[in-house]
Amino acid sequence: MSLIKDLLSIPTILDLDKRLPKADLWDCQNYYLLIMDLPGFTKEQVKISVNEGRLTIEADNRCEQTNNKQSINKHDSVKENNPSKDFCCSTENCSDCELLYQERFYGKIERTFNYNFIHLTSVKDIEGKLENGLLTLKINKKTQIQSNKEFVQLK
Repeated sequence: MSLIKDLLSIPTILDLDKRLPKADLWDCQNYYLLIMDLPGFTKEQVKISVNEGRLTIEADNRCEQTNNKQSINKHDSVKENNPSKDFCCSTENCSDCELLYQERFYGKIERTFNYNFIHLTSVKDIEGKLENGLLTLKINKKTQIQSNKEFVQLK
């Protein structure tokens, strides 16, 4: 029985594709508009950086897992988003719960857009917000490339 459980837990190519957040990119007259699905993430868990015309979005909602027991208390934001927090995981090491099956993704995702953002000069040219699991970035167009890496603050 354990072998079957182990085999089912190995990620496949299809699983990896599911972890890649879906995004839409619009080219408007004076700006680009990027909309990305980030369900379950808070703005504190999302980092957006710009480096030489490349836009990178990282999100991390990892919680620690040891011996098939999920320690949700280690990550407050994961605990807040977990409906089982009222029923178990009341102790620091979550010794009273065992994760039997998991479909929702907890971990780090990263997506880089190499879509020739030649007009992107710095993070000052980006306005962003994260609401209801939807990241929206308005990227104003400029004429010069910035060569050092900067980070965007979400509202």
